[in-house]
Amino acid sequence: MTVTISNILTLIRFILVPVFLLLFFSETMAGEFFATLAFIAGAITDHYDGKLARRRKEITEFGKFADPLADKFLTLSAFIAIWIREDFGKFSILVLLYIFIIFLRDFGITSLRMWALSKKSSMITSIWAKLKTTFQLITLIAALVYFNARDALPVLGFKLTFINDQIFLPVIHYLILLIAIVTAISGILYLRPSSFEKPALNR
Repeated sequence: MTVTISNILTLIRFILVPVFLLLFFSETMAGEFFATLAFIAGAITDHYDGKLARRRKEITEFGKFADPLADKFLTLSAFIAIWIREDFGKFSILVLLYIFIIFLRDFGITSLRMWALSKKSSMITSIWAKLKTTFQLITLIAALVYFNARDALPVLGFKLTFINDQIFLPVIHYLILLIAIVTAISGILYLRPSSFEKPALNR
């Protein structure tokens, strides 16, 4: 691996995944708060690693492969953790199905990316794929912030009736459904021949 700032940010995102999970399941308000911060930090590294690589002309093969893989580990771990910890009730099986669709698409495309690299080619990141990642990160951050507010506000003496799982967990369910649809569309579009190119250099 070529040591660059962008690749270091990608590695940090990998490291933040177990940190996030340990804090998220710590069953303490402080742990939940810092889990949210860890996830947001991971989202920030996702925003800047590719941008820095292009700006500093530090594009490497490791980064081209590891960057999207780190995204998948971060988002899928958060989806699964939320499903395990939260009670979605009648939506529980559906949420698990949506997460499974996201998993199949993400690691199917990762396998396709590995195959392309073995053929000295690469895959062009589509606008749908960028939209998918952005939507996933925004939804997950919003859900984590809600969990923080739901659990912390009563302890701090605030009782807001509109902050409750009967309202927000169904909303989170429908957002994950929309993410699964966008994710599936982005995966299908990757199967087009125009999604592949032979770059001079891969990050």
